[in-house]
Amino acid sequence: MTLTRDDVIDVLTACSSVDLRKVGKSDVDSWCSTLRGDLDRNLALEAVRIHYATSPDRIMPAHVNNLALQIRKDRAEREPAVDRELRQLQHDVKHGLVRGDAQLGGLPIGGADGKPVPGAYAVNNAIEHVCPLCGADEYQSCTNKISGVERKMPCLPRLMIEAEPNLKYAK
Repeated sequence: MTLTRDDVIDVLTACSSVDLRKVGKSDVDSWCSTLRGDLDRNLALEAVRIHYATSPDRIMPAHVNNLALQIRKDRAEREPAVDRELRQLQHDVKHGLVRGDAQLGGLPIGGADGKPVPGAYAVNNAIEHVCPLCGADEYQSCTNKISGVERKMPCLPRLMIEAEPNLKYAK
């Protein structure tokens, strides 16, 4: 999720289409060194669009950096808590912070592998959601990430998808 040199050229091209600036190698080098490292092409282009829709000033890297942060903040505030938590769990699994085969806080579940139990997947409508832990599609049973064998019951994060909003009110 970082800007490549080609992405920066695309961003500067978008800028020059509005303010008619001439873009050279030194401009690209300067923007590459001053744009935030965690920006992606689409976010930077969105920041350029917003800047020129709301300001008559010539855009600079600081404008893109600040607008990108505002866009992210706005998106995060609008994202449902359940979606945010699922995205964070997927991120954690992807980066090895949580093992993909982890269940119940990392403890293995004895006898969990086998023919799926329909009632277990009906809890909180788990069967209607993609599993954020093992990646099972909607209406498919969860699988053991190590052996590939179906699980009798869904992974814990999948069970909690619809339960999460209710847990907040129970506190």
